[in-house]
Amino acid sequence: MDLVGQTLDIYRICEPLGSGMTATVYRAVIEGTLRDVAVKVLQREVREDETFLKRFYREGMICAQINHPNLLRVYQVSDQNAEIQYIVTDLIVGVNLSQFLTGNPMTCPELAVLLTLPVLKGLFALHERGVVHRDIKPDNIMVDWSKKRVVITDLGLAQPLDGSRLSVVGQIVGSIAFMAPERMRDAPFDHRVDIWSVGTILYYLATGAFPFDAESQDEFVRRVLKAQVKPPSEVNPAVAPELERVILGCLAGDPNARYDSAQKIRDDLERHLRELEIGE
Repeated sequence: MDLVGQTLDIYRICEPLGSGMTATVYRAVIEGTLRDVAVKVLQREVREDETFLKRFYREGMICAQINHPNLLRVYQVSDQNAEIQYIVTDLIVGVNLSQFLTGNPMTCPELAVLLTLPVLKGLFALHERGVVHRDIKPDNIMVDWSKKRVVITDLGLAQPLDGSRLSVVGQIVGSIAFMAPERMRDAPFDHRVDIWSVGTILYYLATGAFPFDAESQDEFVRRVLKAQVKPPSEVNPAVAPELERVILGCLAGDPNARYDSAQKIRDDLERHLRELEIGE
């Protein structure tokens, strides 16, 4: 369904920005203004999936309640029974972290830390509200260089820590490359699964490699479940001992041995950067 030229409430649809199996994202303009927004419209095929529909509206409700510069801002959510179901959000002008890395492979530990710090700020805001993202990965981190802004997007898999889960038992939802071992086991989990995902991203940004290299998905899962991480300094000698300690603290196989707060990681990384400045 092509919505270009149509108006949804006060949002005039201008052009498609991207489309996937579940939704199409459009650039739109608020009528009577020159302000651009993004409108995420559900594909017709998924509207009959009650579980997915609840996730979709949860994304809107969660984001609408949290105003934070490192989280995608939601302005409006359509009625759940509307013919066209959509969420209106900030329009982020930039690329996601995955796209950026495709053209700019990096192994600079200091830049890795600088890119990770705003992600930790956004995560801490989510976790303070009792919400787990569950799908932290480069595809869901937008980088707007013009505004020097990093934003966590796609809270469609997020869930409150109140015991109300929408996933079917035995069904793993999320991106396996950044998934914590307790989720692979379909075991109970909390916000520390996001900490694991951040550790995986930080490891990759600092070394250019994943902490668990494997030739097949089965082998990858086995290595994650054992949580036998190759020290990042063995992959990139430029990784300082303090940064390595932080990364490995995020990737502890036992959640109880893992960092329990995004703020604590941020504090340690900022202290590491200050020590680097003093040493120069």
